Amino acid sequence: MKASEILIWKTNNTIINNIIYNYKEISNNYEALKNDYILVDTRNRSFTIKLPYNPKIGDNIIIIDIFKSFGTHNLIINGNGKSIDSDVDDVSLDINGRKYEIVFTGNLQGWRII
Repeated sequence: MKASEILIWKTNNTIINNIIYNYKEISNNYEALKNDYILVDTRNRSFTIKLPYNPKIGDNIIIIDIFKSFGTHNLIINGNGKSIDSDVDDVSLDINGRKYEIVFTGNLQGWRII
C-alpha cells in the first residue's frame, strides 16, 4: 500500500466508539450504507436519503447539515421498508445545522432518530 492510499483512507474514514465511519459529502439523492457519516448540502434543493435495506440492530448513520440549510430545503429520510420512530412515512429533517444520529433498534421500533 502506498503512503498516498493510507492518507486517503485516513481522510475519508474515522473511528468513533470502535465503529469505523465512512465519510460522504452529498448534495443529491443517496442510498445510505451502514456506518455512513454523511455531510449534507441542501443549499440548492431538498432531496432524499434512503436508509439501508436490510439493517441489523445497532446499525447507524450520522447526518450533518453542513451549510445550515435544512430549514430552507429539508432533507427527506426514507426508511426503505422499515419504520422511522415507529412511523412508516418518510421523515423530513428541517433544523438548520443539526447533527442527527439514526440507529436501527429492531423491526418493532425500526430506525430511531437521536
